[in-house]
Amino acid sequence: MVVVDNFLDNEDLKLVQDGVLSQPWTYCPYVVQERDGHYMFCCGFDPETSDSILPVLEKIGKVNLLRIKANLVPKGSSIIEHGFHIDYKENIPPNALTSIFYVNTNNGYTKFEDGTKIESVANRLVSLPLSTRHRIVTQTDEQTRYVVNFNYIDWWTYLDFINEKKTAKKKTAKKKNTRRKNTRRRKNTRRRVRLSHSNRFFTLIFSHRFTKF
Repeated sequence: MVVVDNFLDNEDLKLVQDGVLSQPWTYCPYVVQERDGHYMFCCGFDPETSDSILPVLEKIGKVNLLRIKANLVPKGSSIIEHGFHIDYKENIPPNALTSIFYVNTNNGYTKFEDGTKIESVANRLVSLPLSTRHRIVTQTDEQTRYVVNFNYIDWWTYLDFINEKKTAKKKTAKKKNTRRKNTRRRKNTRRRVRLSHSNRFFTLIFSHRFTKF
């Protein structure tokens, strides 16, 4: 896990904050799983059209993005630690990463299974393996808590991942071809056996007839 404070300069931070706060937020009737009795607001970002999060992406570096998602957690009357989860559950390589960018400062935090707490401090970025389970913890001092989650595979890992998939496809195709050849070989063997039996049968018939005459 890597924690970087003052990740952006002030001008870029203002651009990200203004962009995140002005997003069209979607109501989400749960925080971690359906019917957990809580709610928050979410929005996704398309890096092709959302200039406001480009400063973060440019500093993270060249990556293959899986998803960018922002969470808006409303103020709670008490600190609530929600369930542990991972951000992205699709079929991904084990060395994919998550980076959490904290948009504003509040007394909420992110907690990990080993007990580590990352406080919500504006302009902080924490990066960790995507498979790391963590939980959202609500704030009681600010009306809203904003974070942006970046799920991605770094470029070189992505190339390795693609090459591994290509190699796996070639191996699968090779196995299929081998099975086809073996099937054809067995069919040809059976055909030769049948022909051999037929020839023997006709030979016997012919010999029998010839002996009678």
